[in-house]
Amino acid sequence: MSRLGSSRKSITNSESSEIEYIKEQALLHAKRLKHLKLEEQRRKVLAGTVDEKKLLQQQRKLEIDHHIEIRKRNEAFEECSSQLSGPRPATNSSLESKKASSARYNKIMTNQAARKEFERSIMMENIKMQQMKQQMKQKEGEEERKQVARGIEYFHNRPRSFL
Repeated sequence: MSRLGSSRKSITNSESSEIEYIKEQALLHAKRLKHLKLEEQRRKVLAGTVDEKKLLQQQRKLEIDHHIEIRKRNEAFEECSSQLSGPRPATNSSLESKKASSARYNKIMTNQAARKEFERSIMMENIKMQQMKQQMKQKEGEEERKQVARGIEYFHNRPRSFL
C-alpha cells in the first residue's frame, strides 16, 4: 500500500506542477494582453487624432501670425518715430510710400521665414514622436523578453517536492 500511496502522491505532484505551469502561462498571457492594451493607449495618446494635429497646427500658425503682426506694428511705429524725429520734416506721401514698400517686404520675408520655422518645428516634433515610439517599442520588447525569461527560469528552477 505504501507503494501505491507513493505513486499516487507523485502523480498528484506532477499534476499540480502542470496546473501550476498552466496558471503561470495564463498569467503571462494576461500580462501580455495588458501590456498590448497599454501600448495601444500610449500610441493613441502620443499620436492623437488627425483632427487634433490639424487643430494644433492651425493654433500654432495663428500664434505665429499674431506675433508677426505685432512685430510689424512695432517696426512701423519705430520707423515712423525715427523719421518724424529726423532733422528734416517728413511729408505724408514719402512716409506712405516707404511704409507700403517696407510693409510689403516685411510681409513677404516674415511669412516665408515663419513658414520655414513652422515647418521645421513640425518636422522636429514628428522626429521626436518617432524616436519616442521606437524607444517605447524597444523597452516593451525588452520587458516582454525579460518576463518570458523569468517565467521559463522560474519554471525550470521551481521547487520540486515530488522528486
